Formats: sequence, C-alpha cells, structure tokens
Amino acid sequence: MDTIQSNQLSNAVPITAGTNVTPQGELIQGDRFDKNPLEKLQLFSEAEEQALREKQLNEKVETLIEFNGQPLAAFGADGFKTFFKNADGALASRFNPNDKEGIIAALKDKYGDKLDITQFNEANAPSRADIYDKAYGAAFSRNPVNTFA
Repeated sequence: MDTIQSNQLSNAVPITAGTNVTPQGELIQGDRFDKNPLEKLQLFSEAEEQALREKQLNEKVETLIEFNGQPLAAFGADGFKTFFKNADGALASRFNPNDKEGIIAALKDKYGDKLDITQFNEANAPSRADIYDKAYGAAFSRNPVNTFA
C-alpha cells in the first residue's frame, strides 16, 4: 500500500461541496451535472415500446461483418451499429461513430484475412432480427418484456 507523504500534498486542491471532478481531473463548480438524471427518463407505453421494437427489428442491414461465419458487427443504412462482442464494440468506440471505414479497418487489423465483409442493397438486405438470429442461433423475441405490471 502506498503512503502519501505530507510534502506530496503541496499541490493538492481542496474539493468543496458543489464541486465535481471529471475523469480528466477538471474541477467543475456548480450545477453542470444533473442532480437527478432519472427525472429525464422517458417511459413508453406498451404499444409504443412494441412499435419501437418492431421498427428496430425490421431495420435493414447495409454491411455485415463476419469472422469464420459468425456475425461480429452489423451496420444499418440509417446509422445503427450492432457489435456481437463487447471487445469489438469497445474497439469501435475509439472512433467517430460515423467513421464506418475506420471501424472496419480496425476490425480487419484485429481479425485479419478471415474477416468477411458483405454489403447489401435494399432489395436483398437482411433485417437486424435476421442477423440476431444468425449470431445467437435463436429468434429474437418480438414481444417486449412487460415492465408495466
């Protein structure tokens, strides 16, 4: 265990009530951060949730990235990106979300020649649900969990 010496505290900055510290070490005074972010949550009715789920499931995949026949990532024409491994999603998060080519290049660096990239046109594009089914070997439930009981 490290011990802090008194001479190491000479550069310390006191933090008072109402002060927040960002991950970069920046001190922020006041109400820049929400005091109660839960107040901003938007709850959907069961019908609204079902409509959103159907919309998402039926979104067309524009680009499918596979490794050894298993889906790694799917990109949609409307901008959605789905990663089937957390590590690949973390890798992609280092890029601008709109930099699809940069994300693909990083995946190529990671997986090499065994990476298959398929581009689809609107007429033959699989849906997000189709890719989920292929990735997990089971149909994605089209019924939302009842969170209103």
